[in-house]
Amino acid sequence: MSLSCIAVLEGHTEWVWCASWNAAGTKLATSSSDRTIRIWMRESNSQTSWRCVQVLEGAHRRTIRFVDWSPCGRHLAAASFDGTVSIYSWIDDEEHGGKFKQKTKVEGHENEVKCCVWSPSGRYLATCGRDKSVWVWEIICDDIPDDIGDFECVAMITDHSQDVKKLSWHPTEDLIVSCSYDDTIRLFRIDPTTDEWQCTDTLTNHTSTVWAAKFSHCGKFIASSSDDLSTTIWHEQLSGSGDASWSIHSRITGIHKRSIYDLSWSCNDAYIATADGNNSIIIFCKDINIDGFCLSTRYDNAHSQDINCVSWNPINKYLLASTGDDNLVKLWVYNDESC
Repeated sequence: MSLSCIAVLEGHTEWVWCASWNAAGTKLATSSSDRTIRIWMRESNSQTSWRCVQVLEGAHRRTIRFVDWSPCGRHLAAASFDGTVSIYSWIDDEEHGGKFKQKTKVEGHENEVKCCVWSPSGRYLATCGRDKSVWVWEIICDDIPDDIGDFECVAMITDHSQDVKKLSWHPTEDLIVSCSYDDTIRLFRIDPTTDEWQCTDTLTNHTSTVWAAKFSHCGKFIASSSDDLSTTIWHEQLSGSGDASWSIHSRITGIHKRSIYDLSWSCNDAYIATADGNNSIIIFCKDINIDGFCLSTRYDNAHSQDINCVSWNPINKYLLASTGDDNLVKLWVYNDESC
């Protein structure tokens, strides 16, 4: 079991906060405190040679904290500390093959926007921020397939009492999980009787800031990471009437030495990668003998400063991207011979 760095992507001039793969796993978008988004692609069939094919800049006055691809891969959303979310769309170009251009800007948050994520259906965009709120925007589509029109706010959710750090959508349902500086994780969905978004569950196991909470690809689990140095796996349980609730499946403690800033599920849900303020990337492997996850490998000093993001490729279960305060994006290959 090992983790090997296969590429170092240079270009950002300040902290790199986020790395996001498109659904096909062929493009990687990264965002930075330098107020740019960079889009990277692999050179021909080389696994180790990647190049920046476009730099998106000029839309934001402050750090771009998060970037996310739409399910169709033709749009990008970027959340910024200037309180806005920019939307980019792919414009076909016969001469150059096409490029992303800014389509619109979504405004509403009082201050820093920390995260923006598209729903799997592409119908909604969810955003969250320092103003303690989660906003759900419905996308009004034009008549052109995969095109985007206006964004209409259909919910402003204020259940959290502190900054909301990250959001994640369920892979098949219109269900959002959020995590916060208030040490809680909350789930939101539309109430069918009122057609309003509401909090359906609050998970309170962590004792400090929850930096990340993400659904597994099967949708039956949530993994969360915290300032309390633990990673918790939550499992969905259905009652006889079909109502869902979430309970602790397992906890991973005693591994990280500093805050766990991010985590990511591999595309087959067999591995969880975590990243921390001790510059380490740690891989946990599903262990059927304990019905949980065990430590597979750790890579200390994976970056020379804090690691802000880890992101498994959605197609290749062994390919991982990471970003850090050292202004770098790194690509890794995981070998799981012992799992």
